[in-house]
Amino acid sequence: MLDEYIIFKFLSLVIVWFIPALLILATFAFMISIPVFSLGGLLFKIHDAFWVRLKGNIQATSRRIKATCSVDTDCPEGFVCLSGYCVPEDQLSIGKR
Repeated sequence: MLDEYIIFKFLSLVIVWFIPALLILATFAFMISIPVFSLGGLLFKIHDAFWVRLKGNIQATSRRIKATCSVDTDCPEGFVCLSGYCVPEDQLSIGKR
């Protein structure tokens, strides 16, 4: 009889105090994790967009000859005069798509 009473008392304490405490802690942990994950996702998108844009700018400027031109004859072979810069012909076909 005493053993059953002790087991019952232990289970009632677990049900009344421990499980609700875990649920409350889990709720607070979830509430804290939402802004942390959203802020992390936003920072990742900003970081990713910065590097994609930087990489695109580096590729665009590295494929462009810095010499200014006024007509296509001012540019070397395989390049076309566009907005005062000598640009590769294959870059023009990419822009027209």
